[in-house]
Amino acid sequence: MDELMAYRYELYERFEKINSPYSFWELQKELVKALLKCEEEIMKSGEAEKEEWLYHQNRLYSISEAMVWSVLESFTIRQLGKFESGKTPLSSQKDTILKIIEKFEPLAKEKIYILADTTRCITTGDVVEVIQSPDKIHIYECKTSTPDEIEEMLKGRTGRQFSKNFWLQEYLERGFGKLYKADLITRTIVVDVTEFQDNFSFLDTLIEECMSNESGSSSVLAEPGLVYVAINTEYIEDAGSALITDRFDFKEPTWTGLSALVEEPRESIFHMPPLAFPISLKNRLHLLEVEVIILCYLDHAVLKDKFRSKGIEFTTSKEGFPELSKGGNSFKFHPRFLNEIMQSFQPIDKVVTQMTSLYDSTLNGLTAEEQTYILERPSSVKEMIDYIHENYILTSEDDTSPGFISIGNKKLKRKPKKV
Repeated sequence: MDELMAYRYELYERFEKINSPYSFWELQKELVKALLKCEEEIMKSGEAEKEEWLYHQNRLYSISEAMVWSVLESFTIRQLGKFESGKTPLSSQKDTILKIIEKFEPLAKEKIYILADTTRCITTGDVVEVIQSPDKIHIYECKTSTPDEIEEMLKGRTGRQFSKNFWLQEYLERGFGKLYKADLITRTIVVDVTEFQDNFSFLDTLIEECMSNESGSSSVLAEPGLVYVAINTEYIEDAGSALITDRFDFKEPTWTGLSALVEEPRESIFHMPPLAFPISLKNRLHLLEVEVIILCYLDHAVLKDKFRSKGIEFTTSKEGFPELSKGGNSFKFHPRFLNEIMQSFQPIDKVVTQMTSLYDSTLNGLTAEEQTYILERPSSVKEMIDYIHENYILTSEDDTSPGFISIGNKKLKRKPKKV
């Protein structure tokens, strides 16, 4: 549908022109209207039209997720997407969302607020306030009625939402902690990777060459063991030569594409959507509208050599997860680490450095501070209530100073530290 594409291009341009908290907010409001329209059309359309609307819907979500990636760090986004949950249709909560928009409208002129339900990468809270870009946030759960006391707030569904957001915020602030219903402690490991330069610099030329080449394809050896291929989808059947990795002497090639960054609901939790790529808008739109597809080939033999030089063995588990081992100690990693190379255009050495540091940290055990935390962390509702009363105060939403989390019209704030 040509009118849908034209509308998307208007939204892409609006994304590019965001220059204030309120222009950020206004685009989100437009996306709410557009997503509601999508759901309505998907419900009543025939199969062919339904596919068009689903395609449109995925790109609307991708715009909103690019907005999130423009104001939050990848680490913070991953934490906000930790809790898997089914995507509730916007149409079933339309009145609630419109009330949320009305409530935050005057505030959004000065501060950045993210409407979580316009994204697939934020799975907790209704609204996320960016207090200090890129990683200090306030999470709001919006309610029509709110218990007055912490004791009541910890009951039922509200209590589960409170606990998820509370322990997530404590973790973000502290750097380690046990998240809601987690068995093990989660720890933030800071790895200095400032010396590494990403591979986004290859993309503009790669895409432009593929659009101008008679073959409809182009490729680049970004570094030994890593090849990116661009294919003009009008010539996809003629682009077979671009897919031959033998010419790069790969021993154990594996590959993936970028389409999942738009089409798959959870990928934008881990990887930047194409609209947020640091390349020209024209080329970002080639990717979003599938006029060009990017494939990445990674040679696992090169990875193995790099890890082996650090005294570590790299393998892939039966489930397809990267795994590191040394001296009988093995640790499985999330697939996102290898996709950092293939979908987020990060250099191999950077990811090897990160994975090695994380692996080494698992061998060190808990620090004294972490052991104390485990012993003192509340393990019952009563202990939780006492812990909150000791360390936090509950104020009203009229309190405009930065808080921790909000449930309905109540804001939880950490007490000032005693001197």
